[in-house]
Amino acid sequence: MISKEYNVRNLVYDANFEVKLCKDLYWIPMNYLGIPKRCNEEYLRLKDCNLTYVQDIISCVYDAIQYLNAIGFSEKKDVTIRKEGDLNWEYHTSGIEAIKNTYGCCTSVASALKFLCQNVYEYIGFLFYVRPDTSNHVLCYIKQDGFFYIFDPSAHVYGSVQHTIKENGNIKNMHNKIFTSICFRTRNLSNFVRYYQRILLYNNHYFIFMDLFDKINSMEKMAIVNKNNKIFIYFPEYFNCNVLCKNNDIYSIETA
Repeated sequence: MISKEYNVRNLVYDANFEVKLCKDLYWIPMNYLGIPKRCNEEYLRLKDCNLTYVQDIISCVYDAIQYLNAIGFSEKKDVTIRKEGDLNWEYHTSGIEAIKNTYGCCTSVASALKFLCQNVYEYIGFLFYVRPDTSNHVLCYIKQDGFFYIFDPSAHVYGSVQHTIKENGNIKNMHNKIFTSICFRTRNLSNFVRYYQRILLYNNHYFIFMDLFDKINSMEKMAIVNKNNKIFIYFPEYFNCNVLCKNNDIYSIETA
């Protein structure tokens, strides 16, 4: 029998459930994307190993989360602000740099996870959302065998165990917890966004959701500005994204 030391934070290595949240959206355990091959202690011994070697032995996203926890990856703002013209651009750390630093914000840990798993799955992308106060967050999604699996890397790497959701399939445990701290499965990203939007609208919140596709790292640079209660989101001219849903007209995406 595998040791419980395969569990990490609120992820459970042998969890087995499938909870329907709405049409074509399910809560499933992270191990649906692969069973962990090593216990947490083994990843401690990889802390100083070459990252290419670490990448080669990562077999699933669960492995990557174990590794990032083992090296003590912590939450720390690692954004550099540079004024260019009229905008204060935020420059973000790459996944490799973040792993070497063992710290970073949500964009950095998402990029780090993609680096570790980029040879494992068909595709790993980023789901980015911005709030009316100009704060923002990045989730990861994995596309595999016709399904999308959406999850929040930061919740599993440095999120509080008290505020994330235990992998037990009990939907009642989701109350007053970080909603994105579970793994979602759907055939269309928009199904997840619509479900999330309904929860946000219940509390009168309005977010904009974007699929950041074809990215090595979740974010290179961006600027977000509130002008007379309208939110302008600036990306470089070469930056591609797909707006999945926005609740009203307060958001505008620009290039500069």
